[in-house]
Amino acid sequence: MPYLVQLLVLPSNAYPDNILVERDIYPAFLHTLLAIPNLTGRLPLASLSTMISGLRLWDKLIPLAASTSGFSLLAGTNLATEIGKTNLLANLSTIAVRTGMVAKKDTDSIAQWMHLLSFILGEVGPGWGIWIQRQGAWSDEEEVQSLPETGRSDADVQMDGDSDDDRDNELAGGNRRLQEARNVARNKSRVRGRVDPATTSKLLHLFSTQHLNILVGKSLETDATIQEFTKLITTMLQVFRGSARWEEILDCILESGNGVQLQRQLWLKVRNTWTNTSRSTWENLYTTSPAAKTSQLPTLQLFSVLYLQNLLTLPDDEFFQPVRKDGSRSALTVDEVADLAGIWRDLAFWGYTVGFGNGPETTLTKRKEEFRSLMTQGVLAVSARK
Repeated sequence: MPYLVQLLVLPSNAYPDNILVERDIYPAFLHTLLAIPNLTGRLPLASLSTMISGLRLWDKLIPLAASTSGFSLLAGTNLATEIGKTNLLANLSTIAVRTGMVAKKDTDSIAQWMHLLSFILGEVGPGWGIWIQRQGAWSDEEEVQSLPETGRSDADVQMDGDSDDDRDNELAGGNRRLQEARNVARNKSRVRGRVDPATTSKLLHLFSTQHLNILVGKSLETDATIQEFTKLITTMLQVFRGSARWEEILDCILESGNGVQLQRQLWLKVRNTWTNTSRSTWENLYTTSPAAKTSQLPTLQLFSVLYLQNLLTLPDDEFFQPVRKDGSRSALTVDEVADLAGIWRDLAFWGYTVGFGNGPETTLTKRKEEFRSLMTQGVLAVSARK
């Protein structure tokens, strides 16, 4: 085995910058070698160290895979299937996270790492996160019940004077989509079968407190890293929607040493982009129109779910603070909360006024319905504190 591993990585070690090696060997590492189930668990420690060195993960493999041309490699050969992508993520998790490599990398490498993870996770099917958490086994008795998209129940966002029917109508879209996600996950899990438990345990390190804390800290260093971090976390939340890990990801970010600072940076971007929205803002959501703010949607969505999750346990004295204090869990002053509620209110208003258009339900209308539900829950949650 050691000699075979040495032979595999010989070209990359001997000719690291040769254009022919880059063209042939690194793509093979990506879509063949790293797609082997539990690869890192099958190798002796000495062979694993040799392989990791020969992969040239951070200076060759990840930049290639995170590039536009590299994305085509992630859709072919062994990576064309969901199982192949799952094996790739698990092996990358072991090599980059479990070894501590990711903590030592610069911001450019971290941005590429997050970009790559976002793409791969964005390519898996609905219910993948629940399937992974259960190692492919699904039963109604074991079903993980989490709260709706903001991590709260209807009762948590009830406003005085609202009837149950009114509240249900306000939140029906988001809750219905959440249940649909669970149903899809249940049905797909039956045909996905089981994944190797060793693969599952390695894969979940990507979503561990250790890894997320590192990414939170690194994301604050540049605009590029915070943008990639936002995309990655919104993708993670999407794939784990309907599972307990959805809330665990949010809580991990909020409880990290840089959680408040991250929220502050996200809030500044939200306030600069989403103040004074109009009818056209709503109509152009999730489109490629020049007037659209689609590229800024992940920032608004992530900040909204983080703030609402934090609001669940935030005491009133911190919520109503006129000036932010050191050590406070609230990222906003009371005046800034009012500004945020105004952004949520305006977007929810246009969502209910304009609606989703006529015709059959599409991916766009589903996304807009979920977005409107999130904005509505934000308005109701803040109103419940007054």
